[in-house]
Amino acid sequence: MNAGQNTKMLRGAIWACVIPVGLGLIGLGFTIFDLMFYEQKKFIVRTHHFFTRPVVLSFILGTPLAAWIACRHLRTINSAEKLSRWRRSPFEGLVGATLAHFGAVCLYVICVWLFVDLTGGGYDMSQRDVGVLEIGFKMLTFNTVLWLFITLPLSLICATIFWRVTKFPDDPTVRQADL
Repeated sequence: MNAGQNTKMLRGAIWACVIPVGLGLIGLGFTIFDLMFYEQKKFIVRTHHFFTRPVVLSFILGTPLAAWIACRHLRTINSAEKLSRWRRSPFEGLVGATLAHFGAVCLYVICVWLFVDLTGGGYDMSQRDVGVLEIGFKMLTFNTVLWLFITLPLSLICATIFWRVTKFPDDPTVRQADL
C-alpha cells in the first residue's frame, strides 16, 4: 500500500497554514484601516497598495494552495520511512510555496501590465514616463526578495509544524484510520 495515501495530512496542513494566514489577516486589517483613513481624506490611489495587497492576498490564499500542492506531492510517496523523514516535508513545502509564489507573481505582473496599459501611465498615475519593462524589473526584483526573506523561511517553519503535527504510519500496510 502507498504510505502517502494512507496518511491523514489535513490536520498538519491546517496547523502549518496558521502562521502565514494569521499574518495575512493582520495585514488585511492594516490595509483596510489604511484604505478607510485615506478614503476619508479623498486620496483614491495609494502607490504602496500595489505592493501590499498582493502580499496580503498571497499570505491568505497562497498558503493553503502551497499546503495542498505539498500534500499532493507527499501522497505519491510509497515508503513510510521516506515519508516520515523531516527533510521530505520542507522540500515538498518549499516546492509548493515556490509554485504558489511564482503563480501569484505571474498573475500580479499580468494585472499590473494591464493596468499600466489601460491607464497609459505608471503604477502611481503620476509617473507617465515609467515603462512597462522598468515596472516588470522592479516587480521581479521585489518578488525575488520576498521569496528569499519571506517564502523560504516561512515554508521551512510551516513544513516543520506540518511534520510535527502529522502522524505518519510506521508500516505502509497499516491504515492511518486504525491507529
